[in-house]
Amino acid sequence: MSRQRASVPEPIGSPAADDFTKTYTTSTRQASFSQPSLQPSGKFILNRWWFYIRRRRIFSRSIWTIVLYGLVVVFLMRTFILWSNTLPSAASAGGDYSLSGGLNYILDQPIVQKSKQLLSSGQIESASKPVSPEPVSDGKVKSRSGHKLKDGILHVDTLQPTSQHPIYQLMRDAKRDWNAKIARQSTTLEEAVVEYRRRNHRNPPLGFDKWWEYVQKHNVPLPDEYDQINKDLSPFRAFTPTVLRARTPEARDLTDTFTFSVSNGVASIDHVTFDPERITGAEKRMKDQLHLLKDVAKHIPDFESVYSIHDRPTRLMSHAHRSDLLETADDGEYFDDKTLVETHQDDWSVMCGPMTNINTAGFSKKISSAKSFIYSHSIAMDICTHPSLTLLHGAFISGNPNTQPKAIPIFSLSKTPAHADILGIPTDYWESTSEDPLLEPWSAKTDARLVWRGKNTGGQHSNAIDWKSMHRLRLPGMAKHDDPTMVNVMSSPKMSSYMGADLKLKDSMKRVKAGPMNKRMTDIALSLDEYLDTPPEAIQCNVEQGICAEIANNYPFATFVRKRDEPTYKYLLDIDGNAWSARFKRSLNTGSLVFKSTVHVEFWNDRIQPWLHYVPVKVDYSDLYDILVFFRGDNEKGTNGEDTLAAKIAEGGLNWSHTHWREEDMTAYLFRLYLEYARLTAKNRSKADFKLPKH
Repeated sequence: MSRQRASVPEPIGSPAADDFTKTYTTSTRQASFSQPSLQPSGKFILNRWWFYIRRRRIFSRSIWTIVLYGLVVVFLMRTFILWSNTLPSAASAGGDYSLSGGLNYILDQPIVQKSKQLLSSGQIESASKPVSPEPVSDGKVKSRSGHKLKDGILHVDTLQPTSQHPIYQLMRDAKRDWNAKIARQSTTLEEAVVEYRRRNHRNPPLGFDKWWEYVQKHNVPLPDEYDQINKDLSPFRAFTPTVLRARTPEARDLTDTFTFSVSNGVASIDHVTFDPERITGAEKRMKDQLHLLKDVAKHIPDFESVYSIHDRPTRLMSHAHRSDLLETADDGEYFDDKTLVETHQDDWSVMCGPMTNINTAGFSKKISSAKSFIYSHSIAMDICTHPSLTLLHGAFISGNPNTQPKAIPIFSLSKTPAHADILGIPTDYWESTSEDPLLEPWSAKTDARLVWRGKNTGGQHSNAIDWKSMHRLRLPGMAKHDDPTMVNVMSSPKMSSYMGADLKLKDSMKRVKAGPMNKRMTDIALSLDEYLDTPPEAIQCNVEQGICAEIANNYPFATFVRKRDEPTYKYLLDIDGNAWSARFKRSLNTGSLVFKSTVHVEFWNDRIQPWLHYVPVKVDYSDLYDILVFFRGDNEKGTNGEDTLAAKIAEGGLNWSHTHWREEDMTAYLFRLYLEYARLTAKNRSKADFKLPKH
């Protein structure tokens, strides 16, 4: 059977795509993998080679092709080695993170974005800043300053001097990467088409020019950063349009869904399979989807999609099945799953490749004593790379990891990297600029503690699961004011500078009692009822098993923090609930520094920069004390930390919220998503491409 590669302008289908389909029949798959023991140093390389071999089917090609691949790899490796030997030292490369040098570099380095600055009066002033691009780090190699970056995590080298605090490095790298990302964005339709083809190996969808007009008219930034759409839709490219359209009625009949469609340029919602009054906010969620498309539906070809109304994602696909689909689509073929046999396994590892960490190494929920921080949030939230997440977060502890044999396209408002849902955009508690709370300038924020309030959501608490390990209980559990646990904390750089210039990071570690530090630095507790003077009460828990009472009696509860009071705190903590957190936008709008811990992908993930717009926090919270001490210091008033840098990130987050998370930005994402999906279900995909006119 001949194959047409998916990288040519008309990758899939023919003028009669619905009538004539090439099929690819997969062999029987068993969703279980052997678990070889590999050294960490070789695992990543072998994993990448294995993935490349499977996707490209190297074994089916001629021996000369294999030899050619080998020569190319040798050449690239030799070139990289020669290049790395020419790199300047950390100091000559601007990598001096001394207390004065690092701080001045971070403050002086320009941020490339159209921003709004918070004035002392609390008003917003528009500003424009220059471009200063630098090479982008791939997040997988050793940093020039000495702290190692691996799997999205910076591992602290405690033999470095105290002036080389890792957060200096993280902030500097964040600015460099952000500037580089902005500098390489397309500025014309022609450039956007070229960049689209480079990333996706096919033409853009029909209507791409209208999308570009909308983006330009409404100043939507980062017009090339929509890779999440391709990630979500790629498995479904392996099916014929006929098959995809036939699966829509199956999806429509699933409970708690609604159908969102565009026909003749008009968006509509029908076939609602739930009672909107039973699910809080359901009616608004549906109407908001229509609202976001009110100005662009006329430019979108006809399509029909099915949305889940729930917070949580619903679709899971085994790695074996996903790989088959990606491989088939990549080879320009169509998938025939009539002979597919896939076992159901109640294990999250099924969603991951055989050579990933979850399938090759043991893991536990025990927190390592080694210091580390998040470098890439998107990698850090992946269970395949960080399997301990399955033991620490409610999405996995209380979630059902059973895979579904049939790939049915379901749009959801939330997903983790492990899920196969197509990501939409929730509008719950989204606030426009005009609805911002009263902003307090940084200097006027009176409370230097880190604040969090919330209910014990995240899953159903019962003896069937390890409910005490869920993310929304571990947080208040570790923040108790009477906690006698001893913890190791890195001293603030300012305090370390007083101790001696030659002090190592390992020498600056302090072993302190958690309780007094919690009382001094945090205001974290489960929330009492906002309106009623009632005793502590847990939710989503088994009353008969006594779990509700145990939570109410053993975890700290405190008064609800009202929206108008949030801006008085310098530091706000945002963590997941049952799914994504609806507070993030609101928190950024306060002008406070937002700490965020999550495992959920959102539409803006490719369009935001950790350590520049917010501070990422690990799900195990092992970095929380060190981050807080770095920015606020560890004294009672919070005056011996890097307060200036904290204010800088807080301002960056506020600016980003006003320029990158507007209604127009959400519309631009959905506009492009629906153009792509309309092409997938078009009767003839090859005619649903956008092509630049020939001159």
